[in-house]
Amino acid sequence: MSLTWQMPEDFAAGLRELEARMQAALAKVDWDRLRAGLEQVPVHAEALGAAGWTMPNWSTPGEVADILREARTSDIDDVFLRHYEADDGALIEELRTSLQSHGSLARWQPLIAECVSAFDAGQYRLVVPVMLTVVDGAVVSFGDKPRLTNPVKSIPDILKSQKDGSMLKAAWISVAGFVHGIFKSHSFEADAPDRLNRHWILHGRDEPNWSKIDALRVMQGVDTIGTVAVAAV
Repeated sequence: MSLTWQMPEDFAAGLRELEARMQAALAKVDWDRLRAGLEQVPVHAEALGAAGWTMPNWSTPGEVADILREARTSDIDDVFLRHYEADDGALIEELRTSLQSHGSLARWQPLIAECVSAFDAGQYRLVVPVMLTVVDGAVVSFGDKPRLTNPVKSIPDILKSQKDGSMLKAAWISVAGFVHGIFKSHSFEADAPDRLNRHWILHGRDEPNWSKIDALRVMQGVDTIGTVAVAAV
């Protein structure tokens, strides 16, 4: 005895309607524009890193392009602050949650939790130096030479191991620019640097007047590093 099953007609009709809608939606996609946009992702990642930011985990390639477009007429720090403070700080909440979810950063999670609490209390001056120690330790630990004293030296090998054109490599490109900027050599005999500088901050040379946007910058950097770290271990 054999049993046969026939798809109910109303169910089959629903599937046909769904397929027709999907085909109609795909027909509207400008594939050349999409392909061109994806080709710009590494360029945009490099631009973010050069500006002292990493690719945020909450962004799409299109949103990164929009941020850089806004930055043509506004300071990029102001652009990021507007995004983070929009919708009653929805992206800040997302960043807070994401930071504390990274298993790749387990070693530093107690520090991260206290930094999140300090951020919520408006204690941005505490967040910046502590999170910089996380950047310092995390990037080095994910490379092939965990005993290196400078995380900048870890990044070239990590970048080489990433697939060209991948979002992971683009994110690492932004991390590379971010880390290079923070670890940039800047003589203690010179005027204070315009941007966050790890050496000036952790050696007590910088003025401790770091703001909310500075705290968000390093928190976002750590969040990006925590996400892309899975490709470096």
